[in-house]
Amino acid sequence: MFKLLLIKLLFRLLELPGYRGINDKNISQWLAAQHQDPRFRDYYRKRDLSILRTMGIGLSDEKYWIMIGQRLELNILLNDMDRAYKNEEKRANKLIKETKK
Repeated sequence: MFKLLLIKLLFRLLELPGYRGINDKNISQWLAAQHQDPRFRDYYRKRDLSILRTMGIGLSDEKYWIMIGQRLELNILLNDMDRAYKNEEKRANKLIKETKK
């Protein structure tokens, strides 16, 4: 019972917005800048293939699920990068429209 209560408390602490001292705008700008960078795309492809190859050799259940989690995290990073890039494009287009008025 105590263990479950402690886990719930930890998840609530993790859900606090902003994580004190971490600038989400800086992260978003960095992610948006990586969108066109071929170095990031090469890293993504290499890491994804590495995970898939590792999964293909036959792993224990625990290690298999760890690989699934790593691949999911990698895909979430790519999705966050695409979302940040689109948001930056929208913001830039909005500024252009406002300056034309």
